[in-house]
Amino acid sequence: MPKTIMPLLNQLLASLDFTAPWYQNLLTLNLPLDAHKNHSMNFVYEILNLSLTKLCSNNALCSNNALSFCHHQAFYNHDFHNHQGLALTFVPQNHLPTHTNYESFIATTGNIPTRDNWHDLLNGLIWLNFPKTKATLNHLHDQDLKQYGNNARTPQRNALTLFDENGGVIVSNNQQLLTNLQNFAWQQAFLAQKHAWQTSQFFAIGHALLEKLITPRKNISAHTLLILVDNDWQTQSIDTQRTLLDNFLAKVLFSQTLQTKMLQPLPVLGIPNFCPNDIGKQDLVFYQDRRVFREKRHDKLTKIWQLHTNEWLNF
Repeated sequence: MPKTIMPLLNQLLASLDFTAPWYQNLLTLNLPLDAHKNHSMNFVYEILNLSLTKLCSNNALCSNNALSFCHHQAFYNHDFHNHQGLALTFVPQNHLPTHTNYESFIATTGNIPTRDNWHDLLNGLIWLNFPKTKATLNHLHDQDLKQYGNNARTPQRNALTLFDENGGVIVSNNQQLLTNLQNFAWQQAFLAQKHAWQTSQFFAIGHALLEKLITPRKNISAHTLLILVDNDWQTQSIDTQRTLLDNFLAKVLFSQTLQTKMLQPLPVLGIPNFCPNDIGKQDLVFYQDRRVFREKRHDKLTKIWQLHTNEWLNF
């Protein structure tokens, strides 16, 4: 079969700068840009399955070793299954039957239809980083579809879609920083408390958000959950942090009825050191742009969640 897709695949990979700050807390594909030549891969689903196989191998290693060893392995406690316990596999888009809903198909088969574009490549990347969270989002979508039908856009489904596509998480041990973000006090959060970001992190959840950030713009905003963590959070490896966060988010999403008003708007390029030099200097004038750093519109505040490390390690 002629490898007609190879130039497109190479272009997709070459356009993703995994050194960008919004990827710094994610495990990326960890493949050289010409990896498809060595592995005879033509399609996005093949790259994702190769990464999935590597992660599952690490899980197998971890299941037979001490926890201290597992901290150096990727996703020692992650479960690469859908909500029904079916193993996840990335498949070509044409595996999705006509008139079958995408979310329902994943929920009933564990197969994730994948096109050869940035959107689906980045969607797969988030599945690899937060499989329990994504499986929970998928399950909740599927349950909503079963109850209300494919054409209904319920408030919960709108909120699930918003978080799934454009979501993010701010994790910090600094209560005041989260309070400032909660109150749209951008200059205080990003300038006066710039030092607090040394122990605070942004985790991208939305694949559409990452797709928009391929071409960064000042006005790109995420819809986030704000999470206060214990001081020992920073002593955990980044792999452990992702696992803790995945466990926590899956539980929160499953036990709460997600609403759009629960999500805090966050101009991503406002985060210290996130803005490319050609877009702007993060000075006072930068943060005075009310078209991007908008004022609070109402008195009701989004919730600041609390994550205690010892409660979520073995969830």
